[in-house]
Amino acid sequence: MRTTARGVLALITGLLLTAGLLSITTAPASAGQVGVTIGIKGAGSVHVVEGSIEDGGALSCNRDGNQDHRVTVTCPRIRNSEPFEAWVWLRATPAAAPAGEWKLDRWSGCNQTRVRDGHSECGVYSGAFSSDERYPVAEFLDTVRPAITAFDVRQERGADRTFRWSFATATPARTECRWSDSDAFRPCFSGSVFTVPEGLYTVQLRALDESGNQTVVHSGVASVDTAILGGPATHTNDSTADFELSTGAGNSFSCSVDRGPYFVCANGTTVQHTLAALPDGPHSLSVRASYGQWVDSVPAEWSWTVDTVAPTASITARIDGATAAFTFHTSEATTNECKLDTPAGPGSWVPCSSQPGIGGLAEGEHQLSLRVRDLAGNMQATPATYRWTVDTIAPTTGLEASTSTDRATFAFSAPGAASYACRLTTPAGQGAWAACSSPASFTGLVPGAHRFEVRATDAAGNVEAVPATHAWTATAPVVGPPAPTPVPGTPAPPTSTPGTSTPGATRATSTTKATWKVSTARKGKVTVVVTSTGAPTGTLVVKDGSRTIGRATLTAAHAGRVVVKLPRLRKGKHVLVVQYGGSATTAGSSSAKRTVTLR
Repeated sequence: MRTTARGVLALITGLLLTAGLLSITTAPASAGQVGVTIGIKGAGSVHVVEGSIEDGGALSCNRDGNQDHRVTVTCPRIRNSEPFEAWVWLRATPAAAPAGEWKLDRWSGCNQTRVRDGHSECGVYSGAFSSDERYPVAEFLDTVRPAITAFDVRQERGADRTFRWSFATATPARTECRWSDSDAFRPCFSGSVFTVPEGLYTVQLRALDESGNQTVVHSGVASVDTAILGGPATHTNDSTADFELSTGAGNSFSCSVDRGPYFVCANGTTVQHTLAALPDGPHSLSVRASYGQWVDSVPAEWSWTVDTVAPTASITARIDGATAAFTFHTSEATTNECKLDTPAGPGSWVPCSSQPGIGGLAEGEHQLSLRVRDLAGNMQATPATYRWTVDTIAPTTGLEASTSTDRATFAFSAPGAASYACRLTTPAGQGAWAACSSPASFTGLVPGAHRFEVRATDAAGNVEAVPATHAWTATAPVVGPPAPTPVPGTPAPPTSTPGTSTPGATRATSTTKATWKVSTARKGKVTVVVTSTGAPTGTLVVKDGSRTIGRATLTAAHAGRVVVKLPRLRKGKHVLVVQYGGSATTAGSSSAKRTVTLR
């Protein structure tokens, strides 16, 4: 057993006193002194178990709060002095919290170490008759890694490629996470939400305590996305729909048709899927890719409409002479095509819109055809049509008069006329226009100047601009023997009142043919031949549209043939026709129309 310096000094002193060689007069001066600055690395405390501490120095130093075993903290310096060697013995105690984590790893800077009562103790001392400074360090070690509990990564419902992390640690720790080995760890917390590109991941969670001890856990995660690369047009007349489905991280697909339940519809990464026998109407396809438990939470959508029924259309028209306007009525939204057939020939199908205005139409029959196509591509089977005739040339009336004293009879006709209006002017004044027919007869006319006018209107409503007119002077009738007394039972002869017409006898028919010759100088002539069972007499009129450009009178000497010179015609389009007005015995007629364009 080691004897301390104080024990040795007491023993020597006792021997000297026994021998009478030493008398005690004063206490000896201190011969040894040790200054101690204790270091604590990690969490724990140090206590002085032997040694007299001078100057009221602390016998304990606690650094349980130093939870990083890489960090050393110091305690205030303490001092012990003795007559010879000065010793201080120290005992280290690991921190009790967190429970079971801390232990004494070793002492450093000690002169001696020992184990007493199961504890490792450190001794430091000074030399005899010297003063020394010692720096012992109790090195504690954090031996327990932080524990991670309840680690889970789940998809956020209704969010595309988005995940929420949840976890807990058994002891306080800093937590970090990363999505792959190539990523750096970054701070994260339970409840952190991440949105990541599509792909397969091995995610890692790391917990680190203050000493740098770490625990790493990992989990497999699939970030799955879905795409519909191709499908039917928005409107289609095909009851079969073909789709191309694609996913980057998934390996199977589930489908929902028209918001129905989902069913597994294909396996793979890029696949074809077909829906057949679809009824007419709107449809939708929802597709979500999956990889095991991981399912795309935002399905891909495709909407379209199947329509196999052709549309229908009709036309209403507003005709005004050579101008026409049309309105189209269709059963649904359509694109339209029109074809206009004219006297010049059939037209071609071209795109058109409702209410097209068409002007400058040639004389003759026209037909507008309309066919429509709906958004699904269905074409109307039978085009809608509207037929009409362009007639802008007013008829010209031929007039023959027979007058004697107080009587007058007028025969008139106009090719193409649908009705006539007559007006008689007498010395009493001008009469009003009234409907009439040929021949028109008047009796009992008062002596004086008279004028008879007649104008024709055709079926198209064209009214003759310049009426046919005959003026004459009526005289008083010659007084003769009295009229015979009618025989009883005999009908009285018909009578006419002034200004009224009487039916006439049936007239012979006629035909009119015209041979046109127009020179480059835009002058010309027309040779007219009128044929009838009788000798045609009366007036010929040459018309350009509604304008009269020539006249001639047929007499019996002409034998129905006459040449009419035409004036210089302007540049542009001309519709030429010859109208024979007829006579009291011959009905009028009209030649075929001739269209001439002069440049």
